[in-house]
Amino acid sequence: MKRAFFIIAVIPFLFACNQQAKEKADTTENLIVPGKSIGTFAIGSSADSLIKVLGKPDRSDAAMGSMLNTWYAKHDTAAARTSLFSTREMGTPDDSVSRIKKIIVTSPDFKTKEGLTVGASLAEIGKYYGVRSTGTYKEKGKAYVSYSDLEKGIGFEVDSETRKSVAINVFKVEDASVAYMNIH
Repeated sequence: MKRAFFIIAVIPFLFACNQQAKEKADTTENLIVPGKSIGTFAIGSSADSLIKVLGKPDRSDAAMGSMLNTWYAKHDTAAARTSLFSTREMGTPDDSVSRIKKIIVTSPDFKTKEGLTVGASLAEIGKYYGVRSTGTYKEKGKAYVSYSDLEKGIGFEVDSETRKSVAINVFKVEDASVAYMNIH
């Protein structure tokens, strides 16, 4: 009898813990907002200030006023990555600041308001976003197709075999020059 009472008393607690974890998963820290942000990384914000917060990138490449910084989870190149592409507006009063133009994530921890994450199928993506092919690339012998929805400011990199997303990127709405840019 005591055992049954204990189990009945614990079940609501377990559901409450699960609900709290689910609510935490839906915070702005991991929300993808097309055309605006991924988590706390916002299009148009200073790349330099984010580098101060995130620390030294695991990989960095810069030339001609453009910069690509990449951080890997636990500094493991096989793990999920976050990449920020930024540029400086040379010759303007703001040319000392590198502004974020594109954010790319491969972690399934980030998701859109519709619940799409890395791993979503092309069919699922197509329910909410345009699936216009904007390029292809190969990495480690595998072929990938990039899809971008310019009107919403979001793109998906999709494994050509499994037809599931391996990365999600956000850029300014209608910014074709950044949306179509291959950063591999």
